[in-house]
Amino acid sequence: MDSGYTRNVSGDRINTNVKFAAPIEFNPYCKLIFSGNTIPRLGRGRDSDAIVDRLIIVPFNASFNRNTQNFTPFIKYQLRSQECMEYLVKIGIEGLKRVLKNNAFTTSASIEAELAEYQEALNPITTFFEEIGDGMENEPTKKCYRLYDQFCFEASMKPTSHVEFSKQVKEYFGYDIKTVRVNGKPTKIFVRKEENVDK
Repeated sequence: MDSGYTRNVSGDRINTNVKFAAPIEFNPYCKLIFSGNTIPRLGRGRDSDAIVDRLIIVPFNASFNRNTQNFTPFIKYQLRSQECMEYLVKIGIEGLKRVLKNNAFTTSASIEAELAEYQEALNPITTFFEEIGDGMENEPTKKCYRLYDQFCFEASMKPTSHVEFSKQVKEYFGYDIKTVRVNGKPTKIFVRKEENVDK
């Protein structure tokens, strides 16, 4: 699903099979709209930034019941009225003009908050690092990964591999890996990159 999603939203050329006919290639230019109670995990680790850049999460958090003000149990019939349909077309055209003018969809604080929360779920290393802070400095990489793996287990998140974990710690959080001897055995530890050390 991840690769198909990325190809569709990025406009890359897609090869598709047609039943009882020759395959065809095309460049998609559509916008994809998904609806659900939860958002599936798309990509992992380093892929998370590219995934989030292509998403707009619109939260629908309102709850309606007979105790809610203006509760309308048969609203679907009102939405089918001529007046309502014309109004929906009107605001749709206004929205399209706004997108074309701004070259982007309109966003809001709630949308940005949803995206930030989803990005953390995609890449739990970010959340783990916020909790542990400088606790990885001069610590063995294996020990840090075990802590990260336990953190993911307790948070019901899927951890990346040990190799990917180390790569991201080096790339995004200002650490290098150094081999030292601990109890006579060579051990890899995380150390701060020189440019990140206060002089």
